[in-house]
Amino acid sequence: MSTTCICKVCGAAEDTWDHALLHCTMSKCVWALMDNDLAELIATTNIKDPKDWLFYMLDVLKPGDRTKLLVSCWAIWRARRRVLHDEFYESPLTRMHFIKSYLADMDLINIPLCLQDKKHLTYPKVPVWMPPPEDCVKINVDAAISRWGNKGAVGAVCHTVSGEFVAASAMVWEGLSDSATLEALGCNEGLAIAMGCNMSEVCIASDCLEVIRSISKKPRCQYLAVLNDIEARRKHFAKVEFRHENQACNFDAHNLAKFASTLQEGCYLWFSNPPCNMNRNVNVDSNK
Repeated sequence: MSTTCICKVCGAAEDTWDHALLHCTMSKCVWALMDNDLAELIATTNIKDPKDWLFYMLDVLKPGDRTKLLVSCWAIWRARRRVLHDEFYESPLTRMHFIKSYLADMDLINIPLCLQDKKHLTYPKVPVWMPPPEDCVKINVDAAISRWGNKGAVGAVCHTVSGEFVAASAMVWEGLSDSATLEALGCNEGLAIAMGCNMSEVCIASDCLEVIRSISKKPRCQYLAVLNDIEARRKHFAKVEFRHENQACNFDAHNLAKFASTLQEGCYLWFSNPPCNMNRNVNVDSNK
């Protein structure tokens, strides 16, 4: 038993139930990766009694979100116990992957018996990665804004044409929350990774159509300076293609940017080994 009320995970003065599950740095990083509506409700609900808090949340949430809330709280509590008793730390992305996998297993178990015939079942599409042109590396980029709107982040993930991981980076800025500017900075960061890896032919993919169009047209906009940097950098390559793709094909960069928005301002790099919970090889779309 602990002899002090100080949180041994983040050092807060009082380790209450709501601090442990909702407000501890370790917990906030997990909630930041949740759906916006659920995370905002958790951040703005201030009920001190645990029973009242739980009844209120179960009353206002949809059935699917109720399950997600309970499983997430359990996963956070489990992770805290491992830190306190086993000194075992895991990344927020790893915890989020555990939560999603557990929820997926629950959904599979709850399929009614009358629907077990395969012809009646619809299976969720597995996110697929769109390969680049031959002899190019592919760099997926995306941007995210922190839950409280005080930070902006971008993530860039580089793969070979066969889908093998090469490198990844994330950039975090305090006070930057304009989404279009961040998306443009993400494209610029993608070129920076390619230069750092000595690549000559590059395909940059983003889910922001506005920025992809602006890179070619260079209109007067608040991120024009970033577009000029992109234009200057692309001259160092034999070939650069900027491509718009939907978010379903941009999953690694999206998750990395969202995770980075919980980190401190700065630059984060991964070479050879991908960030925690990111697969070394992606699921390549065989139709392309």
